[in-house]
Amino acid sequence: MVWNEGSPTPLDGSCISTYPVKAPEFRFPSSEFRKQHPWCEKPVILSIIQNMKIVSQYKYLFCMNQIIPQYHRLFYSTQTTRITNYIPLIGLEIHAQLSVNNKLFTDVPYSFGAPPNTQLGLHDVAIPGSMPILNRHCLELAIIASIGLNCKINSITNFDRKHYFYTDLPAGYQITQYYKPISINGYLDYIWLRDHSIIEQLDPLYTEIIHSNNNQYYYRSHARIKCIQIEQDTGKSLHNIQRDCSLIDLNRSDVGLIEIVTEPDFNSSDQVAAFIMDLSRLLRHLKCCNAIGAFGELRVDVNVSIGQDIANQNPRVEIKNISTIHGVISSIG
Repeated sequence: MVWNEGSPTPLDGSCISTYPVKAPEFRFPSSEFRKQHPWCEKPVILSIIQNMKIVSQYKYLFCMNQIIPQYHRLFYSTQTTRITNYIPLIGLEIHAQLSVNNKLFTDVPYSFGAPPNTQLGLHDVAIPGSMPILNRHCLELAIIASIGLNCKINSITNFDRKHYFYTDLPAGYQITQYYKPISINGYLDYIWLRDHSIIEQLDPLYTEIIHSNNNQYYYRSHARIKCIQIEQDTGKSLHNIQRDCSLIDLNRSDVGLIEIVTEPDFNSSDQVAAFIMDLSRLLRHLKCCNAIGAFGELRVDVNVSIGQDIANQNPRVEIKNISTIHGVISSIG
């Protein structure tokens, strides 16, 4: 079944053909490349392509589930070595929304769930001539959180512009802190549960066994806080796939946040989940943040790298804007 350009092509699955169609032509790499990577030899690829059952949907070709493992081995990666016993190294950037009634640089009130674009000030939408005025309450809560996380308060702090262009950032830059954040060099001790076998991979300077019961071991770990910085939140993008458009809600723009940046002191998803839960309890106890992920009050960026040991790690990958503990665990794997 072939669909011509311009013909109606429903996407509800009714246009799927179960008959095999001709596979696309492949351009094979040079002979020198094939010598270094034997997996891409033409006979090997052709033998798998000939056994593929391909279906046509809309204008694209999809392979059936039974050939995905073979397809993955061929085209996913060109590396010749495979790491079997790897150690992950994980760092976190946690964005916590401050429990204040007004925004960070304006006196506009903010509450979650209000109708879209009804809580806006001139500075929120980057009207030329509008000037930011710092909310004193946001600064006080950031200092309280810094003390709770055993950080050193900087005597001089300033704000910086982080320039990037996106639809939910009207000014074209975000006001944040980088060079002189509100506080630096803190830590948080947390308790987590895991099998005893994991202890061999952890740094004894930052982890100790405090209790064991039925092959379940409780650990106390020490997570270092690199810095805490104050920054403004951005708007929210809502993507409508059916209408092929995106909607922008700027109510959240300029809401006050603190970004808690940790050192890469985590080696498992169990550690990360326990740390985030303990941090959430601390922020709620200090009345700095309600830490409700469903309301977007606590969002996590996860930085992950893997390697055969702590010293030799591959380039890191950043997974951004995760709002639930389950999402953090799933992203780390």
